[in-house]
Amino acid sequence: MDSKQESKRMDAPSVLQPAADIPVAETVDVVVVGATTGAMASAIAAAENGARVLLLSPHYYAGTDLAATNRYWLEPGEIPETNLEKTLFVARETRGGYTFLTPGPYKKACEDVLLQVGVRFLYNTCCTGVLRDDRSKVAGIVIANKAGSQAVLAGTVIDATPTAAVAQMAGAQITGWPEAPVTVSRTLFRASGGHEVGDYREFTMDIAMADGSWPERQRADVRLRTACDRGDAAWSAHAPHWIEPHAIVAEREPPSAPVSPEEMNLGCCRPRGVDHVYVLSAMCAVPRRDAQRLVRPLALMRLGRRIGLSAAEDTRRREAIGPARVQTDTSPERPASTVEAREALAGRRPCRDYARVPRPEGGIPVWAEYDRERGFSA
Repeated sequence: MDSKQESKRMDAPSVLQPAADIPVAETVDVVVVGATTGAMASAIAAAENGARVLLLSPHYYAGTDLAATNRYWLEPGEIPETNLEKTLFVARETRGGYTFLTPGPYKKACEDVLLQVGVRFLYNTCCTGVLRDDRSKVAGIVIANKAGSQAVLAGTVIDATPTAAVAQMAGAQITGWPEAPVTVSRTLFRASGGHEVGDYREFTMDIAMADGSWPERQRADVRLRTACDRGDAAWSAHAPHWIEPHAIVAEREPPSAPVSPEEMNLGCCRPRGVDHVYVLSAMCAVPRRDAQRLVRPLALMRLGRRIGLSAAEDTRRREAIGPARVQTDTSPERPASTVEAREALAGRRPCRDYARVPRPEGGIPVWAEYDRERGFSA
């Protein structure tokens, strides 16, 4: 992260997270964090290359770059070519050069293609931390869902989150947050107003954000939801759509000219100084003018396939992972808090005796506070 974000993070208050032993839920070759179309393509490619793969979605479905943002279409000139692309993008109708999908069958197809190649997946699951081995190399992640905190040991991590969140947890540096407003959009189905894309209506707003912190992102989402609230909409997006205005600092410098996902150097997807991690999103080290094209579904899938194959090979060449531990926060001491975050990690899942990894005492940052009289403050 850049210096402004790092300073804000270190100054943030936190609540104490006591030391604990975290159960190991999975041991895989490749873990894919995020469930975009590109994430699925990378997971399938790695599995077809012999890797054991786990894919994680923060939602209750996969294909999130279309499904969460309610952007169920391919743009003019985007033509599915591979069997996977043709399976996912079955047209409901074609109008004005756009190919429109049906949400339910699309989500079902996403699950089917993963199951067919043996990719395991978990829904409603987020990454909350990184594991390190005895050589301080990334060795997996910590996840959280209804079962609590768990560890996933993995030889390679593919970070398909929109913000390269896992890479940043692992120490990846990112370019500075620009001063220009960020263009944010929200898509509704069969609503009045907005930019027309078939039966969809896209509402766009330029929103100024100081550093792109989580509270700022939530305020932007609320502002956009309020501005484009339409009672006549059949349904609306679960999440806003925007292209991140910054990127990771990668092993390779951003290309000076546009390149296709088939030709892009994968060094632009590997954070500098962070081993065994790939980034698969608009946060790749490409000029922002090219990021918009990179995250279109077909382009992202074609890049994802290359990353999945490379990740499987990387894991195959990696030495056996030694004893793992949860990465500790090395930031200066934060303001003291009398609040502790605890969870019941003992006595869970009596059907199996799970291995465990140690999690040292640490802090969970406080993003906002709430009480009945003042409401939220961030």
